[in-house]
This record gives sequence, C-alpha cells and structure tokens, in this order.
Amino acid sequence: MPNECDTPTHGEEIEAMVTEAMRLIGLRCFADARSLVERIEGFDPVNNWGAHARIHLHIDEGSLDEGATRGIAHLTATDPFEGINVHNAMHLATTLLDLGRVDESVAWQERVVVPVAETMPMQYPSATHLLWRTEVAGHGRASGRALPWEVLVRPGATALHGPDDAPDPLEAIAHAMAWIANGDGARREALLGALMHRGLKDSGQPGATANDTTVAQIVEGLYRWWEGDFAEAAAALSAAHSGFGALTQYPGQLAAIEATLDDARARAQGALMEAVPK
Repeated sequence: MPNECDTPTHGEEIEAMVTEAMRLIGLRCFADARSLVERIEGFDPVNNWGAHARIHLHIDEGSLDEGATRGIAHLTATDPFEGINVHNAMHLATTLLDLGRVDESVAWQERVVVPVAETMPMQYPSATHLLWRTEVAGHGRASGRALPWEVLVRPGATALHGPDDAPDPLEAIAHAMAWIANGDGARREALLGALMHRGLKDSGQPGATANDTTVAQIVEGLYRWWEGDFAEAAAALSAAHSGFGALTQYPGQLAAIEATLDDARARAQGALMEAVPK
C-alpha cells in the first residue's frame, strides 16, 4: 500500500516533479524530496524552478550551509532577475542572514531583492520584511551601514486605497516599515488612522476588525522600536502577538516582527536591570 511520501513513477515533466517535490517538502519527507530535486537537476541542471524547490528543501530541512552554496551557484550561473529567480534570491539572502554571512546577504538584497521590489508588487513585502530583519539583527544603522530603505518608499503609496479597504496585512506592515525607516510620519499616521476608522465600524468582513487592530499595534510597536522606546515597543508587539496567526498561514513571514518583539523585550529588560541599584 503506497504511503504519502511515495513519488509517482510517471510524469517526468519538470513542472510536475517540482510540484511533487514541494509537496514532499511540505510533508517533511526530505529524503524523498532530495531524490526528486536531484532528478530534476539531472534533466535540467540550471532550471530555476528546480532551484526554487532545492532552496525550500534546505530551508525546511535546516541544511542552510548547503542551501547557501547551491543558491549562490545557481544564481551566479543564471540570470537572478529572471522569473522565480527573484524569489530564489530573496530566499538566498535570508539564508545568508540566518548563517551570519551578513555582507553577502546585504549584497544580494541590494543587488536583486530590493530593486525588484520596486517594480514587482508580489516581492515587496518579503523584501521589506527582510531588510527590517537585517536592521533588527544589528546590521543596518546600528553598525553604521545605510540600508537602501529609500528604494522601498513608493510615491503616492498609502497601503490602503481608501478608508474602507481591507489591506493585505503583510503589505501594509511592509509599507509602514519603509515609512518608519525613512522618517515619513505622515503616511504612517495616515495608515494608523485608516485602521482605527475600520476598527470602529462594522466592515462586514469576518476577522477584518481584529486584523486591523493587530496591524495597528504592530505598526506602533515597530515605530517605537525604531525610535529606541523598547519598553513601549515590547508592550505594543506583545499586545498584538495573539493575533499574529490570523495574518498569514506561513509563520516564517512574521520573522521580522517576531525578531523585533524579541529584541525589544531583551533591550527593555536590560534597561531595567541597569536601573537597579548595585
């Protein structure tokens, strides 16, 4: 009797194999997924979708060093601006940051991830959240490095087209990150005002009001963190924490926010300890 990790014996088309590899990765059947990814590479060693499956394999499996090595090799041998490679570059930059290879991560962010976010809306939230994670990890302004935040401020963008629109939560937060980093208080306040307006009325959208409150608390927490008010940042983000799960089904997309909360709590606690008389 076949089990859920079995791979099909037919349909050798690369697209079908990539789909199956991603299914296996989702099931954490890593050995089977690796075999299938290697089969894809046997058909086409530089297939961009095959590289996408491979980097997901290494991220989920935890083999980040191999993932970085393979990712760099693929994006060096192919055009990093072509199709799914843009997304592959984001995963590579994230992996390098997780490995502590900061200069390489920032180089990929500055070369590919951030510039394409300006013209590819689907890449905007992930690029912005990754740049914020880089800041929280201490590799931006805290280290004297000026990260390319100005590129991520879109002229005329408000994250909400109107006061009654339902924003994509991660996109709204991403816009707020860019506005905070660039000192654009007017648009940050406009977003908060729109969220409050929606939160005070029945929008008729199940869960929308709760999400609006969570997003508003997150934006306030991010702003407080940027300004160095770590106790206030921790309070706002802690208040929002119970609503994180409703924002996305992929917890990894909240990594920048979780990292900000952890950092704010640690800094606030450190400040309290320093204030205790010796």
